[in-house]
Amino acid sequence: MRKVEEVMSVLKENPPKTGLDYIMRVRGITNAELGSQLSVEAQTVSGWRNGRIPNRESVLSLSEILGESPDYLFYQPGDWSNSPHSNRA
Repeated sequence: MRKVEEVMSVLKENPPKTGLDYIMRVRGITNAELGSQLSVEAQTVSGWRNGRIPNRESVLSLSEILGESPDYLFYQPGDWSNSPHSNRA
């Protein structure tokens, strides 16, 4: 797991677009790693991180793999620093 200070610095400079993006950054998961677990291309995961909503099966698989609710994974905050999700990882 990455150091908290390092993660917070990166998140402040470039806020995550979705809960999925946030979780992957904090946990250090790459698009290729998650894509491999789901049998999809890294580019597909990139789209999801940027707000594209996957099909139902993929949403449920992501939720199970990452241990987060679908609502959280595709939450699109305006300001992560004030979000109730900002302290999750």
